[in-house]
This record gives sequence, structure tokens and C-alpha cells, in this order.
Amino acid sequence: MNDIIVRDNAVPAQLVNSATSNLNRLYWVMSQDILPQQKSNSGINYDDNTFTSLMMVHRIYNYMFEEPRVNPGFEPCKRILEQAVKSCGFELDKVFRLKFNLQFPHPQYSTDLYNVPHIDDANEKHYSLIWYPEDTDGDTVLFNEMLEENKEEKPKLTIAERVPPKANRCVMFNGWRYHAGCNPTKYNRRIVLNCNFTIKE
Repeated sequence: MNDIIVRDNAVPAQLVNSATSNLNRLYWVMSQDILPQQKSNSGINYDDNTFTSLMMVHRIYNYMFEEPRVNPGFEPCKRILEQAVKSCGFELDKVFRLKFNLQFPHPQYSTDLYNVPHIDDANEKHYSLIWYPEDTDGDTVLFNEMLEENKEEKPKLTIAERVPPKANRCVMFNGWRYHAGCNPTKYNRRIVLNCNFTIKE
């Protein structure tokens, strides 16, 4: 498959309205690292354009935790993921992780930079999907390079595509493709639903 798929109007309006009406009620925790649950740094690739800033996270589900706790928002967000994956032409199988990420403008950020290039899960092969619940800015940057098993040397990154956020847009891609978010510069916040999963063959 072409592993970078962008779809607008990815999920039914009813699910969008339900999600956006609850965004301001979510509780957030501060995350200093893009991947606080990574067991190693094998899925992280810094380069000269990397800009590190704090991010807020609303965790819904993560299979990596020893005792995965299912947030009450799991089922609504799973329905969003199911519909978004369907809009890309596939059927959802197993959910690995669901969370909302929240970023704010930063006075030292410029649009030629991006946050830490990374792989969400360097332990299990999977797909990733980013869903934008509202209009904002701060591209999702997708790189040509993929994580290679049993290879310690990190590849030099080159950009394959930059996906600008738009309400009810999603981007789905191979989860072992390096990618990065960007801080917003025109809007006061950037919220995305970050999903890791497998699809039915």
C-alpha cells in the first residue's frame, strides 16, 4: 500500500461534534518527552531541525503499560479511529494506543523546524493515524526514512510530505515511518488524536 494516506471528512459529523464538544473538558498531563513510555531511544531521531518543547497529553489507552487502564473515552475514540481507518480503505483490528496531544505556540519556534522525529512504538509493527478534531496549524511531518530492525545507526532524515491540520482530516501511515509534529504559530493550540493499531489483512 501507499503508506501515506490523507483523507478529509474522515469521520461522520456526529462523532466530530461529540469529540470537539468534550475537548475543553479533558484533563491533561505535561509530557517533557514525546515518548515517555519508550523502553529505549531506538525510535527517536534528532537532527538539526529538531525543536523540543513541552507537550500536554490526555492518555486514553496504552498497551505498553504493565496494567493498561481504559479511559472512559476509549469507546468514542475507538469509533473515531474505526471510521478514519475505514475512510482510508482498511478495517481496524487491534488498538495499541490512543491519546490526545496538545501543543501551544512557542516564541522560539519557526516554521522550518519540527518536533522530535520519532516512531511511536519501536517494539511492534503497526500503523499510525493522526486525526485533527479542529482547524489549527502545525504540520505533521512525514519522513522518507523508516525504522530498520537491529540497526543502531540512525538514518539522515529527508521530508516525504508535510500534512497541514484541518478539522476532520486524518493521515494514516506505516507506524515505522519517522514522523514529527510541529508547534502552531497562527492558532493558540494544536490538538490531535494520536492512534497506533493494526489492520485486518
